[in-house]
Amino acid sequence: MLRSSQHVFIIGAQKAGTTWLQHVLDTDPRFATTTEQETFFFDRVEGRTETDYEALYPRLRPGQISVDNSSTYLTEPGIIEGIHAFSHLLHGPPKVIGLLREPVSRAFSAYQMLLNYGRSYPDFLTALEDCAHNTFRRKSLYAQHVKNWYEAFGPDHVRFFIYEDLITNKEQLLDELAAFLEVDHLSDYYGQRPVNVGGIDRSKWLPVARGAVGRSLRGMGFSRTLHKLKRSRLVGYVESRNKEKMVLDDQTRREAAKLFEEDAHKVANILNRPELPRRWGY
Repeated sequence: MLRSSQHVFIIGAQKAGTTWLQHVLDTDPRFATTTEQETFFFDRVEGRTETDYEALYPRLRPGQISVDNSSTYLTEPGIIEGIHAFSHLLHGPPKVIGLLREPVSRAFSAYQMLLNYGRSYPDFLTALEDCAHNTFRRKSLYAQHVKNWYEAFGPDHVRFFIYEDLITNKEQLLDELAAFLEVDHLSDYYGQRPVNVGGIDRSKWLPVARGAVGRSLRGMGFSRTLHKLKRSRLVGYVESRNKEKMVLDDQTRREAAKLFEEDAHKVANILNRPELPRRWGY
């Protein structure tokens, strides 16, 4: 059994602020994060053991809150069943945190990310409508997944936050997160410094080098040093110069929104957030 006092899953959605939240908890000594920024453990759980999961937390101290951050967990099949199979390792029912972003914006950010990874599509709408590889569309259709997580763990243990609230009122969102996790005030170590900024990389070697350095420092237990580097002005300047932001034109946005409008209203009903579709532009 993990020696933590509580276990937290950050489940996504991808490109909706999960890296920011992982950084908030990673820089707080009350929390123990994993040696990898994202574990994806339950994406491919077959053949894995309790020892494998415990090994993700080599520096976990008794009384800390352990955190599993994997932005794929929200929408990938079999995740909930996998977590239930390992539930005896956890100290009581886990807390589950989701972050949801306006669906078209989330999909467009993911589209740019996968272009960086070498994927090729004629355009954004083609990628959305490609039923053989509809990653962007599926991961922005939240309603059924949100419902599944509530049913699996109960409303007292699952909380979905809205990415746009992070942008407009970060302090209030942090207070709500702290209340849900039953801890005193949470703070953002990065302040106004953007985290995991999207866009197309001008130089492909820079994110590769960044990832290698990050894995090495986390693996050696130097997460604080890693965050100091990432927060520095020099790294911020280099990162910003390396990013080229794609712009989504209004016509394409309107066409894409048709794919998500019905689902956005369903999400609003599930979350009891009637203002959400209007806020998202639906």
